[in-house]
Amino acid sequence: MVVPRHAVAELPHGISLQQGVVLPLGISTAAAGLYQKDYLALPLPSFEKKDHGRIVLIWGGSSSVGSCAIQLTVASGAEVYTTASSSNFDYCRKLGASKLFDYHDSDVEDQIVSALRGKTLAGVYHAVGSNGAVESCAKIADRSQGKAIVVTVRGVPDKGIPSSVRVKSISSSDIFKAGSDIGPHIWRQFLPKALAKGVIVPKPDPLVVGSGLRSVQHGLDKQKAGVSAAKIVVDNIDQDASRGERQTLERVQWLDGHCAVKVTETFECPCPLFCSQHSFPEKRAVEGRSAPFDQLLNERQAHRALVERRKDDKTIES
Repeated sequence: MVVPRHAVAELPHGISLQQGVVLPLGISTAAAGLYQKDYLALPLPSFEKKDHGRIVLIWGGSSSVGSCAIQLTVASGAEVYTTASSSNFDYCRKLGASKLFDYHDSDVEDQIVSALRGKTLAGVYHAVGSNGAVESCAKIADRSQGKAIVVTVRGVPDKGIPSSVRVKSISSSDIFKAGSDIGPHIWRQFLPKALAKGVIVPKPDPLVVGSGLRSVQHGLDKQKAGVSAAKIVVDNIDQDASRGERQTLERVQWLDGHCAVKVTETFECPCPLFCSQHSFPEKRAVEGRSAPFDQLLNERQAHRALVERRKDDKTIES
């Protein structure tokens, strides 16, 4: 996989790949909600101990995104209140949360509002939660002093949100948009040193469910069943895959890019998808592609058009 150079961080000695792999999506999603101007807009994290006198409520602190959000928020000088199941209170406390609330409690909203009395709320980060959690976050923000905003990893509910509260949905990729310094700061300036100093730790712990492509479905099943304070990991997707799995993957990749209509019993047409020697129905009938023929053809036509436009732009510039 190829990623932009400003979207990677070196892992220090002592942190394995299995541990480090829990961070990328969680860190980026947490940062997107915490630091963008129209979101919570916290100061970027640093190694200087600053107390900005504000509190961020993180709903779901033991989740992958919540674990990262707690640590980043503390590094930005804000105090963290968080919800979790009571069995995960110690876990969240070790990450930096100062007050914890059991989201199972029927009066959890009242508990949090009471704890926030006399405090300044910097916003609410909804990191995980069942139906109704976003609405609960919004009601708490409405009843508290400070910034009445909820940022969420889910969609914005159609109803149940007080008119005084803004709710915004988070996209992790936004921190890497042109003109944004959030992604480069987090991944290149802050995270390598923070990991080495222990300011940020890879949490939640990886729960390795297997190796190779054969274990991916098992991992998805485990994730669907639900995990707490853990991150499902399947390692060695490439290196540990069997020869048969690699051959199958290579076969699908070849079929996706070629006509592949059988010419003889042992020979398939090696021309690109644009092949004019065989009809569309013949190419649609080829089995084993990763997607319908027409979809693959449209994607390649769009890519070819993009390449041609770039060539034309370069010609005009010169």
